Amino acid sequence: MVGLLQLKLGEKEPGIAALRSAVLRLRLVDPQGKPLPPEELQAEAVMSSMSHEREAIIFRPAGPGGYEATHTFSMDGQWEVRVRGRLEGRAFAATFHVQVGSF
Repeated sequence: MVGLLQLKLGEKEPGIAALRSAVLRLRLVDPQGKPLPPEELQAEAVMSSMSHEREAIIFRPAGPGGYEATHTFSMDGQWEVRVRGRLEGRAFAATFHVQVGSF
């Protein structure tokens, strides 16, 4: 929960492998589960243990409060998916940890 938001990141298919497309799902809802439409939404994949450039992730609307993105992680390991945006003029942010590959 970030303020009054619940940000959930899920993968459609089990397991994510490097250099293969993964479909990521994001839901923005209030504590009662009501969809919340952000005024702005940005996301990026970061491997903080390496000196990689940040990889932009483009989420597109996918139903009430839902967003989907297809992303190809460049290598196996622990990644962070950082999501930020604005809702009703207020900024929000969340970080999700994603394991890529079988480490």
